Amino acid sequence: HTRLDIPVIYLTGITGDELLKRAKITEPMGYIIKPFQERELQAAIEIALYKHEMELKLRESEEKLNAMLKSIDDHMIMVDKDMNIIWANDQAKKIFGDEITSRKCCDIYHGRDEPCSAVPCLSMDAFKGGKVIRFESEVRDKDGNKRYFDCTANIALRNKDGEPLTVLQIAR
Repeated sequence: HTRLDIPVIYLTGITGDELLKRAKITEPMGYIIKPFQERELQAAIEIALYKHEMELKLRESEEKLNAMLKSIDDHMIMVDKDMNIIWANDQAKKIFGDEITSRKCCDIYHGRDEPCSAVPCLSMDAFKGGKVIRFESEVRDKDGNKRYFDCTANIALRNKDGEPLTVLQIAR
């Protein structure tokens, strides 16, 4: 699977929790226990080939998205409802350091430990209003230097009920 990138289906007469645990680690596309019917094997093969094809398409799509994100020279971060930075592009990491994720955006940008709800936060406003928010901001980079950003904050992900899950901030 690792070397040839082909789907793997285990066919075994041995049933045990330890063997199943070991098999799961290898990420097989199927696991058939003997005795089996020919139709079961045929169905497992067809499903494995289909899943493998879908995984290839997903991987290709992710590679394209990653290439696009890397080509953008703007600072980009994604924050959750608690204003924790859950994703940052390479440009943001260059400006604020690799440890930017899992920290509060208020702490990263302004060096404040207080919760974002204690100060005006336009990204929080984007969560509440569900609209695109544009603003200018003075921030401090990882070396303590002042930088001025022209920012846009917008809902990036929503749950199945349409409620905002994340805001994407793009700054230039």
